[in-house]
Amino acid sequence: NINNPNQMYKHLASLAMIIPIVYGSVLFHEYAHAFAAKFFGYDCKLIELHMFGGMAHIFMPFEKIRQEFYIVLAGPVSNFVLVFLCYPFIYYSDFFAYMVMINFSIGTFNLFLPLFPMDGGRLIRSMFMIFGHKPLQAYKLTYYLNFIVAVAGVVYFAYKLNPMGVIIIPLMLFATIADYKFY
Repeated sequence: NINNPNQMYKHLASLAMIIPIVYGSVLFHEYAHAFAAKFFGYDCKLIELHMFGGMAHIFMPFEKIRQEFYIVLAGPVSNFVLVFLCYPFIYYSDFFAYMVMINFSIGTFNLFLPLFPMDGGRLIRSMFMIFGHKPLQAYKLTYYLNFIVAVAGVVYFAYKLNPMGVIIIPLMLFATIADYKFY
């Protein structure tokens, strides 16, 4: 009940804990990309944090397909490592419970949603290249898949009356379209 001051303070305290966990987890995720890139000899020039996530700017040639695959995979894997490390302590502190929920969500969302600029979209593109498609062809195939998934996502979230999904999925599609113009 929001009218109960004790409940309101509890919600504010949870929010004060959740926001740093979200941004800390996103930063950890992006640093995992940067460290994986460094392992393969590439530099991360910049890590950006945004309202809906972050981005590690790593410049590498398209020819290094398998290396890109591992660099992209490092982000979600880092979130699942945090889940694994924090899970035994979820009954001792809300902090660990939030760490598990947030990192599981970030890792799953990034890994299994095949949309650019998410890691899932980059993994799909890398897999197309690993299976023999040229970079531009792999990017186009991933772009078409992104478009289909985005349209299906908007329809699904509109059907479920979920405004956040209806807003976030088109933003990702616009990011894909903007990224596509460079190819």
